[in-house]
Formats: sequence, C-alpha cells, structure tokens
Amino acid sequence: IKTFNESIYIPRLLDEDDVESQTKVTEADLVTNHKTNNVKIIHGVAGTGKSHVLSSLSKLAKKTHPDFWVSFFDLKQFANDFEEISKSKKPETQTFNEIVSKTLLKLYNFEARFFEEMFNRGKVMIFFDGFDEISPNYKEIMTKVLQRFESSSELWITTRSHLKDELRSC
Repeated sequence: IKTFNESIYIPRLLDEDDVESQTKVTEADLVTNHKTNNVKIIHGVAGTGKSHVLSSLSKLAKKTHPDFWVSFFDLKQFANDFEEISKSKKPETQTFNEIVSKTLLKLYNFEARFFEEMFNRGKVMIFFDGFDEISPNYKEIMTKVLQRFESSSELWITTRSHLKDELRSC
C-alpha cells in the first residue's frame, strides 16, 4: 500500500508578465537569478497555489543562498504587529528593515545590527505571503511599509490578481 508523501512537490513553469515574450521560468531560475528585479509579485486567483509556490521559493532560497538571511512571513499571522505599527506611526518614522527586524522578526541588539548589515549588503530575502488577506484592515499600513523598501535585497510578495497593480505602484 502506498501512502501520501508530503515531501513531494511538483515544480512548475511560471510566466513573467512584465516580459513581452512571456518567457517561461522555473522556480529555481527565479531564486538563482535573484538580481533581475528586487521586488517580485506572485499573483493569481484564489486556490492557484501562490502560498505553496512562495513557501517553496523561500526553502529553495535558503538552500541555494546559505549566505543570505531568508525570512518567510504569513502576513495574516501578524495582525497584532500591524495594529502596533498603525498605533505607533512607525511607517512614517522607521525604515523598512527596522520595521521588519524589530516589529516582525523581534530582533534586538546584535541580531538587529546583523540583520541591518545583511540587508544593506543586499543579502536578505523577505517573503511576504497573503497581501490580499490583510486587506482592507492593514493594506494601507503594509503599503507604507513596502514604500520604504529601498535596497539591493529582495522582497517577494503574494496577492490575488486584483491587487497586483496596487502593489506595483508601491
């Protein structure tokens, strides 16, 4: 009797919709050629596997770039943190890496300085899953956080297709 093995994952080909030729790329290509674009948006309708792809990409990034700081965030799990950000006006006063390191990752002292150094060197990959799932309550806050992303590090984010243009304008 065969049993289901959860470690099986079927890689897929992805379309880059910013590319006129609709080039097909693999997930490994996206992570390996990580300097083509600092902000990557994965979008689609509900149930198309965006979260699964993002999780797979973050795991692949950890394997292929052991010298990078790689963090995966399921945004709906951070509602309390977004509430804290909104009350304290942090998006207006803190940089992107300060918000991520201190508010989301809860890093202090040496760890926070190490994260900042890695971030400034372009050695950080942040994976945000579910931008559409924090809307509308924290969409504005998250948009302000994303607008502060100025780095050679990488940011990946998933959302439903109806919000992709809003994310691109950040």
